[in-house]
Amino acid sequence: MPQVETKSVNITYKKTEDIGTFGSLDKLFKVHKDCLQPGEVLNPCDSLISANGQYTFVYEGDGNLVLFRNSDNQPLWTSNTRGKTNGMCIMHGNGNFVIYDWNANPVWSSGTWQHPGSHLVVESNGDVVIYNPDGTPVWAINT
Repeated sequence: MPQVETKSVNITYKKTEDIGTFGSLDKLFKVHKDCLQPGEVLNPCDSLISANGQYTFVYEGDGNLVLFRNSDNQPLWTSNTRGKTNGMCIMHGNGNFVIYDWNANPVWSSGTWQHPGSHLVVESNGDVVIYNPDGTPVWAINT
């Protein structure tokens, strides 16, 4: 019988306070806790995860922004921007959350530009909400 040499490999997971990473052999995702503050960005394959870990809001590599229920991987909401050349999602300082294509053209927007300082949160009940700095909701996907 031939001899088989085996080697063990140690994999280290490192998480910072604000941003962590996880991945499989073929993908690496950046996870931003459960919110986006003004000026923060989601790049393709980045995601936000609700505080209870039950929902994931991911900017997919095909340009679509999707909210998933993690228990059954069921999509609950989508921006319907699949097939647009992916660029990035930005939570602007003026309060508007915008998806841009590769050429920096806006392809979807929350329409909340009149609420400076607002931030986006993936809630533990499966909703995604943009809040004014005073905590008043100004936009939601209402799942």
